[in-house]
Amino acid sequence: MRRLLVCGVICAGAALAQSAGQLALREWRERHERYVLDQLFELLRLPPGGSDASELRRNAEAVADLFKRAGFKTTLWSRSDAPPVVIAEHFERPGLPWVVLYNCYDPPVEGRRDSPLAEFTRPVLLSGPRELGGRPIPLPSPGWPSDPEWLVQGRALQQRLPFVALSVAWEALRTSGWRPRYNLRILVEGEGYRGSNQLQRLLRQNPALANVDAWILLVGSQPRPPLWSVCFGVPTYLSVELAIYAHVERSDLGQTKSSAPGPATLLVHLLATLRDESGQLRIRGLEDLPAAPGTTRRSTASRFSAQREPAGRLNDLPWLEIVRLDYAGTEASDRSRAVAWLVLEMPAGWSWHAVADRLMQHIRNQGFYVTASEPSWELRRARRRVCRLTIREARNGKRTSSETPFATGLCSHLEGWGKALEVNPYCHQPLPGTAWIEQVRGSLAVVPLAFATAAASGEELVRLADLWEEIDTAGALLSWEPPALAAETPRTRQMVRSGR
Repeated sequence: MRRLLVCGVICAGAALAQSAGQLALREWRERHERYVLDQLFELLRLPPGGSDASELRRNAEAVADLFKRAGFKTTLWSRSDAPPVVIAEHFERPGLPWVVLYNCYDPPVEGRRDSPLAEFTRPVLLSGPRELGGRPIPLPSPGWPSDPEWLVQGRALQQRLPFVALSVAWEALRTSGWRPRYNLRILVEGEGYRGSNQLQRLLRQNPALANVDAWILLVGSQPRPPLWSVCFGVPTYLSVELAIYAHVERSDLGQTKSSAPGPATLLVHLLATLRDESGQLRIRGLEDLPAAPGTTRRSTASRFSAQREPAGRLNDLPWLEIVRLDYAGTEASDRSRAVAWLVLEMPAGWSWHAVADRLMQHIRNQGFYVTASEPSWELRRARRRVCRLTIREARNGKRTSSETPFATGLCSHLEGWGKALEVNPYCHQPLPGTAWIEQVRGSLAVVPLAFATAAASGEELVRLADLWEEIDTAGALLSWEPPALAAETPRTRQMVRSGR
């Protein structure tokens, strides 16, 4: 009975501490709403950049200045003319675990200035949706409350909101007297949608940057509130292009004709051998690859259970998705080529090289000659079945078990801040900047810090209520105590403080 009472007092004290931190953050934000909007609009006034190196550098400098004002030590790391990597650090003291937060400042293709979308415009604050009579309004005066239904409209909102949420939450927590029990490093790159070459080079040249206790990826988007998705893995990923070519024969008149089955028919039959009806990848040799432990999906909001992924994606089974089919030829009755774009997702323990080798062997077993380049007419005459296999993008995955103290502690802390969670073993939405994921050490979590924004004519919209919720969640992540600290004894902490 006494033990239960002591445990109850400890749990109640932890809950009160979390509530106090959340209350302090909320009160600070309510007093500084104009300051928060100024920070956001300062970023949104910059063109998001695309292939323009100078604009990307301006974005990097703006992000670095944002974190510097919040109290971080910031540097820009770059080689040649590539977009720099922003490194923002807070070193609390030796002996504490290191946590890395990752994001990118380059927008996806559809959000770049050189995309076919509407011309870049400056951000505005709207009183409501334009289709319902909403109109541009000035920013509220300092100290005046805002309407949570007001909308911010601008470019690359989804990429820039996490920077403002993190810097504001950090500044608010530090102002309230809170001190982190970990050392923090924030990495923000400018090539997340273009291969992450700079970040990969940075991690190779500085292995200590990758060898930390925990990584939290803030990329991607969340569903609508109040649900927050938390994932603890990035699957091994392989994007391929399959092209089947028609067999050609030379007639007596010098014309070309095909007497073999058409490429579309061959492609359909080939795809049917690659997966079953549920989408699970079915090729010989996969059973030789290391098996990852099975996982289940946990949700603290049971009403969202209908949105669960197919079972294959939840139980570490290899998954194949047909993204697009296309046919090429001069006439509809005589297509000369059929193309399929495929995405393969596999357990994190698998190597994409091994899967690609088995995929190639499977296609050969179906009677195809496999090549990596465009086949010549001579090859298409010599071979009745020709398949071009092109690897478009690939990465090896990484996963942390959802039963580790890292995963359970992070989820419990977020739930203590009132977040309704849906926990998944893998993040299946397209993520930028994960080509370097196999270089890192430590535990991994994916917690997107931005809600999916509504796009209109190339612009993005976000409600102020959602912005305040993102700041609150950023505060929950920053105030989390990594589990490595719990293993330290009071004497160890005292020795660190005294410098022994």
